[in-house]
Amino acid sequence: MLFDVGLGAAASALAAVAWHAELARRGKRPRPLRIVSFESDLAAPQFAIEQAAALGCPRGHETLLGELLAAGELGELRLVRLQHLSDAQLNAQAPWHWRMDWDISGYNVMTLGMYAEILLRWVGKARTVSATGRLFSESRPDPETGAPRPVRIPESVVATGELENGAHFAYTWSAVAAHSPGDRIEIYGSKGALIYDVPTHEIRLGKVEPGEIKRVGKVGPKELPPVVEIPAALRGDWRVETDFVSAIRQGTPVFPSFADGVDYMEFVEAVGRAMAQRPSLTLPPK
Repeated sequence: MLFDVGLGAAASALAAVAWHAELARRGKRPRPLRIVSFESDLAAPQFAIEQAAALGCPRGHETLLGELLAAGELGELRLVRLQHLSDAQLNAQAPWHWRMDWDISGYNVMTLGMYAEILLRWVGKARTVSATGRLFSESRPDPETGAPRPVRIPESVVATGELENGAHFAYTWSAVAAHSPGDRIEIYGSKGALIYDVPTHEIRLGKVEPGEIKRVGKVGPKELPPVVEIPAALRGDWRVETDFVSAIRQGTPVFPSFADGVDYMEFVEAVGRAMAQRPSLTLPPK
């Protein structure tokens, strides 16, 4: 058992977690580790993580996209776009599913939580968010009885706002998009753009020198940025469920951290509450 008091013990706690994970990696089964904190917030461990080099705390392994962004390949971030488009709920007569029940799914609409966690690592936290959601089929037949059951989860969500680094973001989720191209993440900066096609795992990186652009807003054919090869060491498969079970049975390290989980669930809830408040301007303006 480790008692966590203040900054120094926050660093000790993180170091203990790292050693616990290292023992598991070596094939040994470490004893259960219990950390008892007397702090009321996450400020101390957050500071310890930020000062990892000085305090000797563990640092998370970054994917290729994270490494490119951390290296400043795009310069200052200007705009982040996400699209999750599918036709999974386009058929209004398709049966009801438990993910359509707010009591079970809560604020986690479609892949909102999954992408919130990913984008938190890549582009940081959001400062503001506004959002709207639409529900086109208010009820669907129960798969067992055939009786109509209410649908309480939006089928289309658009969230916009500003990140803490000053960039704008525009995220779109839709389960009623026919012939949709699939999921895609686009990150634009002052020195280039990074485009990630999720279904194919294709990454494109384009760089520019702003001072060499002669004409602003030039219209004409545009070439896609070149493809970036993903190193074999950074390739992987879907392991969410496997990693979850392994963490319980073998004590293997987990990701994201508890602090990261707090941050991305904060964003998920903010999107849900923004949809409920719906602060918008009706046209024509008066």
